[in-house]
Parts: sequence; C-alpha cells; structure tokens
Amino acid sequence: MMRKARLNLNFEGKDISKEISPYLKSMTYTDFASGKADDLQITLEDTGGLWSGDWFPEKGSRVKAEIECSAWGDLGDLSLSCGSFQVDDITSSGPPAIVTMKAISSMTSTAIKSELKERVWEAITLEQLAGGIAAEHGLSLFFSADQDAPYERVTQSKESDLALLARLCKARGLNLKMAEEKLVLYQGKIFEAKAPVFTLKKGASEILTWSFNTKSHNIYRACTVQFFDPTKKRLVEHTFTPENSPKTGQTLVVNSRVESIAEAQTQAVAELRSANKEEVKASFSLVGNPRALAGLNVRVEGFGIFDGIYFIDEAKHSLGSGYKTNATLRKVLGY
Repeated sequence: MMRKARLNLNFEGKDISKEISPYLKSMTYTDFASGKADDLQITLEDTGGLWSGDWFPEKGSRVKAEIECSAWGDLGDLSLSCGSFQVDDITSSGPPAIVTMKAISSMTSTAIKSELKERVWEAITLEQLAGGIAAEHGLSLFFSADQDAPYERVTQSKESDLALLARLCKARGLNLKMAEEKLVLYQGKIFEAKAPVFTLKKGASEILTWSFNTKSHNIYRACTVQFFDPTKKRLVEHTFTPENSPKTGQTLVVNSRVESIAEAQTQAVAELRSANKEEVKASFSLVGNPRALAGLNVRVEGFGIFDGIYFIDEAKHSLGSGYKTNATLRKVLGY
C-alpha cells in the first residue's frame, strides 16, 4: 500500500474534507512550545471564484484540522490532530486565482490578552493565580512545576491577564502557552528531562536537510540575583552555577525585587536558562513526521559534537507536494 497523507478539515462543525480536497494547494500547521499561539494556513485554488464567492470563509469561523497518514513506513497508520482555530485573515490573489486563509489558536482572541486590569493578590501560589484567571476566561489550566512557593503579594497594574502571567512565568522559569481552550504553564527543565520520542540519525532517509549553530556571545557560566532584604536592611545576593558550567566565563547579574532567598534561587536558575537556552540550536527538514511536536524531546546521533538530546521549540507541518515537517530544536541544558 502506498503511503499517503491527507488533510481532514472540520469547518463550523461540518466535515468538509472531501469538498476542499480538489482545491487544496497547500496547508501549514505551526506548533510552538511556548510564547506564541499555534497557527494554521490553508491555500486554495480559486480559478472558478468559488472560495471568493459562495464559499468565502467568514472571519471568526471555527476550524479543526487533522493530518491523516496511511501506511506511513514503520509508523503505520497514524494522525496528527492540529487542534481548533479561528479564521483571522483571508487573502485573495492572482493570477492564478488563490484564496489563503490564516487561522489562529481559537482562544487567543479573547479578553485574556487585550483587557488591561488593576488588582492585587496576597498569599497566593502561581498555580492558584493562573487557575483563577483561566476560570475567569472559561479555560482549563494545565500546570506542571516541581515547586510553587506562594507569593506574599502580586500586583497587576495596567496589564492584561496574559501579560501578567508571562511576567510571572519568566521570573520562575516556566513556559506559557495557549492551546485551544486551555492555558498551559510548565517548567522547561521538567520537560527537557523527559525521554526522547524518536531519534534523528545522520544518513537516515527521513532527514532531507539539517543545520546546527552554536554561539558564545551572551552565554553565561553562572547567574547572580541581587535584591534588597528589608529585614537585614542590606543588599543580598544568590549565585547559581550549574554543575557542568565552564570554570571561566561571564556571570549574568540581575537586580530584582524578590521576597526571599528561595525566590532568588528560583529566579537565578530561570534567568540563566533564559539566557543560555539557545547556545546550541538545530533545524531539520524531514519527511512528514506526526510525532514531531513542540514541547517534546528528540535524540540526535551521528553529528559529532552536536550529538545529544534536543527540545523541539517549533514544528511546522506542511501538506502540498507531499508531507514535510520542519523542526526547530535547541539542545537541552541539564539544569
């Protein structure tokens, strides 16, 4: 049986996979590990004017997409659920006439990112705070962290709920992502410690192209967080140095407003991870791989000094002249 990949598309609750198939020129689904909402782009042939006429997709319409793979080598039959999206941008161009529909993860157009608020919380953990915000917007919460010490006080001042959560997550080394009707907060180092889901081995037929990059500019061996301790009435600092850190190199110094030495320790790790996480990066173009999902790990072998475990930061799945996956990776830090 010949391997085959096809797009299954549900538009406003109706399966239009068969109707759209003769017009489909390309489809791209981009999956992000954090910081950005997933997106979907579909380009349709429109020489008959159908998609710019009676079948013109309404902005705000809900779309669900899936890539279905049949007889996909050793993987057999499997599918990739791309999730739920809202149509956000439509372009008609030519010649030849085409219509391009862009859609974003369905929850990103809510007030969570646009409404500015002023309020205060006291004696609350990040999970509790995020859970409350998620509930306010009709969302569920996924939270994964090895510790969640309570804040004495959190102030939201002319910030959207999403901006507030992004600020708090950055200080504690958590990733923030919006996916469908879910708010996702997770600790990067926990996910980087998980087992790789597959191996990319040099010379394998599934690898179309590859590249690696490593840099030393703005890469640090340690991080020192300095803060004023009101009880001691003096400047206090904490330095975090990873076990595998080089003996020489720059130390990142951060002046912060933290409430305790424990919070300074957490922030020192978070700041060093943020600064160093892109020290070693890679990109792979692959024969379509539904297992390549942002937030998962892969093992890289046969590339010499670049071998190791890598975290998938971004995965772009494209249908058109075949099914391809472009993955952007970064080497895990180990702390």
